[in-house]
Amino acid sequence: MHLHKYCVSHGVRAKTCIWEAYPKTYNQGDKVVHQNVLYEAQTGPIWVTPGSGEHWWKTIGSCN
Repeated sequence: MHLHKYCVSHGVRAKTCIWEAYPKTYNQGDKVVHQNVLYEAQTGPIWVTPGSGEHWWKTIGSCN
């Protein structure tokens, strides 16, 4: 199921998807929330877990 939530990070409010494990894949520029942290895909297609490497997922910030 493709879930959405609002994430506020660095003053930006963005509607993002909650990260889903493989077989879901993401493309460069996609933004996801994983463990209450907002990430942006740096390459694609990608299926690795956000937070496993900045070369795959750029950490944007906390979703507080």
